[in-house]
Amino acid sequence: MMWDAMFINSIKAYLPRRVPVNDISCSMRIGDTDSGFETVTKSDQPAHIMAGLAAKNALEQSGHAGESLSTIVYATNFWAADHMAPACHLQRVLRQRQALAFELNAASNGGMAGVEVVARLLSTDPGSRAGLLSVVSRIPDGIDRWMGGCFNGDAAVAAVLSKKGGFARLVASQTSTDPEFEVLCRNRATERGVWDVEHIERGLLAYAESIGQEVSSVISATLAEADITMQHIAHVTPPALPLSGLHEVYLDRNSIPLAKTSWPELRRNGHVGPCDQLLGLTYLVDTHQLEPGQFVLMIGSGLGFQCTCLLLEVVEPTPQANAAL
Repeated sequence: MMWDAMFINSIKAYLPRRVPVNDISCSMRIGDTDSGFETVTKSDQPAHIMAGLAAKNALEQSGHAGESLSTIVYATNFWAADHMAPACHLQRVLRQRQALAFELNAASNGGMAGVEVVARLLSTDPGSRAGLLSVVSRIPDGIDRWMGGCFNGDAAVAAVLSKKGGFARLVASQTSTDPEFEVLCRNRATERGVWDVEHIERGLLAYAESIGQEVSSVISATLAEADITMQHIAHVTPPALPLSGLHEVYLDRNSIPLAKTSWPELRRNGHVGPCDQLLGLTYLVDTHQLEPGQFVLMIGSGLGFQCTCLLLEVVEPTPQANAAL
């Protein structure tokens, strides 16, 4: 899908403390544990609080501070379910009583799917000017942070999408799903509160070829629709996965060098569910790596299996670095 006059106006993250991976107590490690991760983010705050802090900062630093938002989306995964109505929490802290606010759960694809959802809602409402997406993941206390072949961290990141303008223009997006994988996500446990899921046992690399083909098809379709090639891409924000899986599924088969990616940041966070790609974009903003005219490819994927690819073009100098929360 090609987009017209849809922009990322601001983006801000809430990043908790980072803990060295060697200090993370893990009872289960699948396959190669030399993941490339250095640290994992670990929060003492509940998910909805992190999401609210990131959202408040993003709105205050946007060109729409003080305005009414048409849409607020709270994107998360099932691990972070610590509030019965987290979208209403965002409305309260943002003082946005009239916004259409709701939760979105697309597993680790939630951040990229959320951008597309907010953009679609904005594009169909002539009277709207901006919407907000806040994405969060938090592993509950007592849950092993090594699961599915990956270290998992905590964080939140929020973005304001605008029809008025911003530092990056949404150029194109593509989404594809291979729902045959949903059987791997079913809870086989009969005891309430216990999760026994095949995906957690086997990890991503057991299905690397099938998933890799799906990812490549979405990337190719996105680039073809925009009539560009990978050579035109300056930066890539992929999921935060162990290096072996990142190379096999996402990078090597699509001619993406690791140097083009946000890996220097992702390796310090761990896999933060639906937040990875937007955290990568925040890192590029905060480290002043974005320049007008550059293209940024954002690759999202989540259990089920879903994949969303977004293409951005940097159109303005990026805003100031992420303020401490």
